[in-house]
Amino acid sequence: RLVRRLEGLWQLSRLADADEETFSNFVLTECLDITGSRYGFFGMVDEKESAMVSYSLSRDVREDCQTAVRPVRFSIPEAGVWAEAVRRREPLVMNDYTAPHPAKKGLPEGHVSLTRLLAVPFLTEGQVSFLVAVANKETDYTEEDLRELSSFMGNARLILDRRKTDSALRESEAKFRVLADATPVAILLYQ
Repeated sequence: RLVRRLEGLWQLSRLADADEETFSNFVLTECLDITGSRYGFFGMVDEKESAMVSYSLSRDVREDCQTAVRPVRFSIPEAGVWAEAVRRREPLVMNDYTAPHPAKKGLPEGHVSLTRLLAVPFLTEGQVSFLVAVANKETDYTEEDLRELSSFMGNARLILDRRKTDSALRESEAKFRVLADATPVAILLYQ
């Protein structure tokens, strides 16, 4: 199992420059494999922690979900149980989805039936930056599932942070290049 996780992390590191969809789909596939879950999603949370944009849905969700509207952007205050993990900034484990829970708001018509749920938020600089949620493992989610998932996603977060930093650097360089190209006089830079 450890060798499998290391292989997954190696593959993830090789996808650091991949497009969002490829990267996100790999992350979610690994999360489903780690936990033995059937359904799941992976999404980025905005800086105000008011919305989550879902970047990846598991193949079974895409096939089995019959809801009329499949939003890509979810309002955290209006969302149900999975969003409680973001609001509380801690993992949420529900091994009996039929049990009452104060954050439940019901599932939309045609939504896949849920039996178990594990939702884990990940923080960057004190803010929830992304969330992974997996569902319908055949047995209860355990502390080991949470540890394994958290460990893998902690490494994924480092790569995601690097992707954001690289993107910001490219934008800054492009702005500087436009400024330098538009300046009619020479600019001398020294350190």
